[in-house]
Amino acid sequence: MGGKFKRLIWLWMQCFKSMKNVMTFVPFFLYAILQVILLFSLSNFSQGPFSKIFVPIINKLFGEPALHYPNFYLILSPFYSQVNIVLSGLIGIVIIGMATYLFAGTFNGEKHGFGQSLKMTLPRYGLLFIIWIIETALTLLMIIGIPLLLKDFFQPDYRLGQIFEMVGLLFAILTASVFAFSTVLIILEKQKLFQAIAKTFVLFKRNAVTTFFLIAVPTLLYFPINYLTRKAPVLITKNTPEIIVTILAAGIFVSFISSYFQIGSITRFYLLLNQSRKY
Repeated sequence: MGGKFKRLIWLWMQCFKSMKNVMTFVPFFLYAILQVILLFSLSNFSQGPFSKIFVPIINKLFGEPALHYPNFYLILSPFYSQVNIVLSGLIGIVIIGMATYLFAGTFNGEKHGFGQSLKMTLPRYGLLFIIWIIETALTLLMIIGIPLLLKDFFQPDYRLGQIFEMVGLLFAILTASVFAFSTVLIILEKQKLFQAIAKTFVLFKRNAVTTFFLIAVPTLLYFPINYLTRKAPVLITKNTPEIIVTILAAGIFVSFISSYFQIGSITRFYLLLNQSRKY
């Protein structure tokens, strides 16, 4: 176990060293800008041109009261999360693919450009999207399905509900860990769908502990943001409703850091397992 811990520290240190190559930040920075634009658009949903898009959606999903102040800020976090999931499926998978290629070049002492990383990723978009659909469906099943399933067998209890949610989160992290190497295999090895799925299962099985913590530790950095957004009614009562926007904006920064270390460390770990390969 001590050897695995040292390897984890070494992999994260490699991510710190990769920061010398500013290009590794570019995909994450661009995605953060998109998220900021999304958050700004939602925060100003009642003004044109955003109102034409978001007013009907909010009214349909949350009801007419959500269109009014300060009710909107009570649903801003879940609404932002739902739209952000769509954004991750459309653009986020491209960002991950580009970052994986840029990290691989950096760790191998090569300089890969932004255009080159985009060129390597776009032809694989279909495969990345299918993997994303599968992983997202399983993750949502774990986060939402498990707590609901467990609640059916136990009497409703606040503390018990929190435990169920933590169990769901744990299984969601486990799901992400199982699929951790899928992007690396599709982008660097150009493997087909079923090959990538089979290989990522094998890699996880052989390196379960290290892979799990490479995903789990950065993911848990977002836990305080998630906790605060769940306390939205209390925060809005004791502060100004706009504090929710500030919390979500902080979440974008945390997600930036978390994603950087997840993708960077997984890429470095894969290269460590295949030391003779160059990309």
